[in-house]
Formats: sequence, structure tokens, C-alpha cells
Amino acid sequence: MATKIKGLWVKVLEPGLIQVQSFTNPEKWYVVDRRENTCTCPDFRFRGRKCKHIQFVEEHETDIRWEEKIWKAMKEFEEWRRNLILEKIKRFKPVDEETKKVFKALGFEYDESLSATLSILFME
Repeated sequence: MATKIKGLWVKVLEPGLIQVQSFTNPEKWYVVDRRENTCTCPDFRFRGRKCKHIQFVEEHETDIRWEEKIWKAMKEFEEWRRNLILEKIKRFKPVDEETKKVFKALGFEYDESLSATLSILFME
């Protein structure tokens, strides 16, 4: 998820790694590593000194820390959701033979994998 800060798009790739839109070309993005104090932009790579992307990240530390917290919360939610789905898969019981006959009588081909998917999605 990218966020606009003072006219530039910024994206947390993971805490400490911040992708920053180029100041001059909105199609280009550079990665600032806050732990190593480095950037992938040509200015930093060729001159080896603090570039405007690193300075931007430092100047907007508070906003970027919030974005990192949001990133962490989203990762925790994804993990929780994944674990919930895995629990539902473990509890899934295949449809009995009677239900399979009803499917066939209605003209539908019974699909075990589709049944499992639907059960996981709609299980109470």
C-alpha cells in the first residue's frame, strides 16, 4: 500500500525498507534502507553520500513510522486469516453420498475440490 507524503508516493516494503517515488520521474522508484542508510538511486550509488530520498525519509520519519505500523498490522491480519482458513480446512468433512446423488439428479457434476473451497468460504 502506497501513501502520498508531501507530494511523493512512499511504500513500506518491510520495516526499514522504504520505496520512494523519484522526485523527477514519477515512473521511477528507489529503495531506502533506513538501517544501512543507503538508497538505490544513482546519486547515492555513484557519489556514496546521503541523497534526497534518504533525507526525505528522515524528514518524514513520523509519517513513515505510521506506515510501518500499518504494514505490520496488515501482515499480522494476513497471518491470522491464513491460520483461520487452515483451521477450517482441517475441520472440513467431505459431502456424503446422498448429497452427491442430489447433485447428479440436478444435472451437476459434483466436484470435491469445489465443495471444499465453498465450504471453507461459507462455513459458519
